[in-house]
Amino acid sequence: MTLSDPGPDQLADRLALAPRTLPEDARRANRSLILRALHHGGPASRADLSKLVGLTPATVSSVVRDLTETGLLHELGRTSGNVGKPATMIGIEPTGRQVVSISLSEPDRFVGALVDLAGEVTAHREYDRAGRTGDDAVDLVRTIADDLIAAADRPIAGIGIASPGIVDQHGIVLRAARLGWTKLALADEIGLHTGRPTFVANDANAAALAELTFGRSYATDFVLLRVGQGVGAGLVLGGSLYYGSRAASGEIGHVVVDPDGDLCTCGKQGCLETVISAPLLDSRLRDSDEATQVHVLTHAGEHLGTALATVLSVLDIGDVVISGPDAVLTDTFRNAVVASVADRTMPEISDALVARASTFGHDDVVLGAAALVLDREVGIR
Repeated sequence: MTLSDPGPDQLADRLALAPRTLPEDARRANRSLILRALHHGGPASRADLSKLVGLTPATVSSVVRDLTETGLLHELGRTSGNVGKPATMIGIEPTGRQVVSISLSEPDRFVGALVDLAGEVTAHREYDRAGRTGDDAVDLVRTIADDLIAAADRPIAGIGIASPGIVDQHGIVLRAARLGWTKLALADEIGLHTGRPTFVANDANAAALAELTFGRSYATDFVLLRVGQGVGAGLVLGGSLYYGSRAASGEIGHVVVDPDGDLCTCGKQGCLETVISAPLLDSRLRDSDEATQVHVLTHAGEHLGTALATVLSVLDIGDVVISGPDAVLTDTFRNAVVASVADRTMPEISDALVARASTFGHDDVVLGAAALVLDREVGIR
């Protein structure tokens, strides 16, 4: 076999990416086009939708009728004016579905929520993790899903789960050391238990998806850095999450930024996580005076900029979103990140670089888990 000849596994992967032309695929694509147009652009008439998404008026009318019958869309009344025939406006029915959203991102607790189609949290509950790992942690996720399903007062679109660690696109947690999980098919486990469509993503990817789906910047290319127990990144390119060939895209926390630094849990010295994890920053900032706090945050921001500089240069991305504790959302930290990137990149990369705080604060992972369901099951992104 030559280098240009794919093996059986490679050929299967290539074929899995090939576009399909089944009628149901076309219908699903059309539904997604219309839902996304209404989600991002607001209410529109059928005629306007036809122009926006490039579908025939007959196709738009058929899709709108189906989505209205299923409760995802509703008619908002007719426009009035002196020019043209009044048109009936169509909009997404935000309460037409609820999503069960579960975040496993916090070290001491799991968070569950019910979220509607507009990204509004309609119920919020916290569950003490109590150090659970392995099967015990999975049992707690099952309990949370059951509790929220019982609390829902609208049809459930699906279940979204945001987990630390490396998670592939099939919802398999390849590795989450803190939870004691290796190659755990969590989406299948919870989906079989509840009978609901279930999707699982890495927590940083989920937070990035929240920005993409519910944010108001309309950015389609950005990096989201989430600082928690460790440091992870969610990468959005062309309006889609980028997972990488091994689902490990964004594992920036174990990039070495200080070869003489502290020993990391992974066995290397001076990983980014040894400089800017949330517990570490908390311990260094606690009871410190203002000058010390500025020094700690500047030092941490500089190291993050060091790790980011190559990524931003390769991809030509000028939008960095930072998620995590209040300390990393400060101007001091974010300005240090930008300055550090500028010291290591060409002006074309850094001149317009923006490092901004996450739109949704501490709710971004929960909303991201909900956004995962809206993307995969409903067709809204």
